[in-house]
Amino acid sequence: MRILEMRISLFSQNLGEAKKAVFDLSEFFENKSTKTPDLYVEFSQEDGRKVNGKSLIEPAILSKYNYDLLAQESLNGKTQASQNIVSTVFSKLGLGATVLNTGKITIAPQPDQLGHLKYFGSAVASTLHLGKGYTKGLVYIKIKIGKTYLLFLNMHLPVMTAPKNGPPHDPTLGFEYRRTSFEYLLSEIIKLKLIDSTTTVLIGGDLNFRQDAAGLDQLNVLLEAKKGYKTKLGRTLRELEFPEGSKKRITCKFRNPLSRCRTRNMPPQGFNRKFIRKTQKECGDDLRTPSRCDRFLILSDTEIKVAYHQSEYVQRESDHNAILATIDIKERPIRDKA
Repeated sequence: MRILEMRISLFSQNLGEAKKAVFDLSEFFENKSTKTPDLYVEFSQEDGRKVNGKSLIEPAILSKYNYDLLAQESLNGKTQASQNIVSTVFSKLGLGATVLNTGKITIAPQPDQLGHLKYFGSAVASTLHLGKGYTKGLVYIKIKIGKTYLLFLNMHLPVMTAPKNGPPHDPTLGFEYRRTSFEYLLSEIIKLKLIDSTTTVLIGGDLNFRQDAAGLDQLNVLLEAKKGYKTKLGRTLRELEFPEGSKKRITCKFRNPLSRCRTRNMPPQGFNRKFIRKTQKECGDDLRTPSRCDRFLILSDTEIKVAYHQSEYVQRESDHNAILATIDIKERPIRDKA
């Protein structure tokens, strides 16, 4: 009988259409809680870089700790698009990981005439390697290490705060469109038979779920209301927990790009109307509530220990936080054949 233990580090960042981005994550790699992961996985959204196998961090770090590119996939293929979704997996040399599946699933805008035109334009741009390409959807990479199956899903969900046939400003900030998009992507992954009882699923990215005016977290309410999508997925889908003392940061979309409050720490008391109104006033937008758009979700029946989980503001040009996490996975005992 043997037990497989594995350490995985995750980094997710909405790049705000940046064409160049290199971050110094040496502290993350050298932190005693996160040191020497077996896999290092990057999720980026609104990525304007060329898709060429490069990392978002200094290559010297990967070289220093003996990592090699295992797989890279993007929503717009091997091209450059201003709002691309890109996933990259690096593995320790000699780990013996095998790539099983890679691919993408796109989301069409709401079904009105303009939405269809935008979607058609995205398809043409992606095919011809021109312009914007697709902007919303997911990229998936599934790998196998020994008896362990891992599925990485990088999502960018829509916002759509002003539906064509709805009120001028939807008070739910596009919740229904986002919910149906989220469920559509999960359904497509199931149709592709990428999820089974032996697969650990890690979801990251810009999920765009908001806090409402009362401070309720739309994503957490959705997961609880659907009982973690347990009927559809077979197990409970949940947000990756934050260890005690870890930082949660909130973001807001701003009319004033020079605003000093692009992100800030989650208040200890949580959201209340006074805090929301104060943030809206400072941000110059009284139609938005501060939110945690960027998340990690997990679906697994294995033993998971969260060694590190922080939300950091590392890119001044973006109105999103980076999310960094390191988890230790201990698979259930597997009895070796005699």
